[in-house]
Amino acid sequence: MKKARIHLSVLSKVAKALFLLFVLFYIYEKVFQENTLLSWFGHLSNLTSSTQSIGLFLLSLGLLFVNWSLEARKWQISIRSLAMINFRSALKAVFAGVSTSIITPNRVGEFLGKIVFLKYGTRTAGAGLSFVNSTAQLFITFLAGAIALSSGCDSMVASSGLLSYLQMMEGLVWILTILLAVLYFFMPSLLPLLKNIKLLKRYTEDIQQAQMPSFNVLLHVLVLSGFRYAVFSLQYIILLSLLTSDLNLEMAIRSLPLMYLALAIAPTISFGELGMREYLALNVLFLASSDELGIFLASSILWIVNIAFPALLGAFFLQSAKIVEE
Repeated sequence: MKKARIHLSVLSKVAKALFLLFVLFYIYEKVFQENTLLSWFGHLSNLTSSTQSIGLFLLSLGLLFVNWSLEARKWQISIRSLAMINFRSALKAVFAGVSTSIITPNRVGEFLGKIVFLKYGTRTAGAGLSFVNSTAQLFITFLAGAIALSSGCDSMVASSGLLSYLQMMEGLVWILTILLAVLYFFMPSLLPLLKNIKLLKRYTEDIQQAQMPSFNVLLHVLVLSGFRYAVFSLQYIILLSLLTSDLNLEMAIRSLPLMYLALAIAPTISFGELGMREYLALNVLFLASSDELGIFLASSILWIVNIAFPALLGAFFLQSAKIVEE
């Protein structure tokens, strides 16, 4: 049995590696092989081609701080019953979470960076609250994707294999969205019960019901998650408008939720996400624009701005963090 599990693990890793190679080759064939160095410079020069372009580009960069400030506020509110922290500490914790999440599948390691800034006796509960917080954002992503599927985006892009698959999965996406909503609102009540499970008691005995967020707090966090989704979507739209030559704005707005939905489902780590994001963007946003190089550049710049830069800041904050052991 143990050997079978080892073989399955090896096969899984080989399959992921082969898929990543396919993604990279696809991107190379679509973007790098078809465009000269002059094309790259030509597209990038659009960011500074006029005062309006510079203003929009700076707005996109500035929204980085709005994006992560909303996430910091979410974290601050989520743990209010556990620990009172100021906004600056919450922002440091969020950036540290980005740093620790960048090498874990689907960013599940985000809680590790966040709980470093909590006192020793509250970290277990903090880890649980981090998952509650992340579930709010995931629910918004699924809800927006499900609405996009139901609104007819799937039929408009039926020629895309990926979106045709999503069309068949429309019912399943709605079911998962509902399950995420139920999980999100009931998770705070379920977490304290985990200490009754013998195998988990050691890790969950510090979690108290009084430390869990109330319904009003959960609703507040969910609203902030919706605003944050709108902010990073706006960042993407701005970059697409600057870097593509033929953007159909309506199609971009209608198909972007599908890309985020697919990205949430796809098993990736943040480093691998850099390739997966571009692969999905090229397959989902093609009706919004035929400018594949522009789509690639917009996706890559967004990843650098929203993930890589915050991760570097987070690494710095982790280095200077004073871990309290009590």
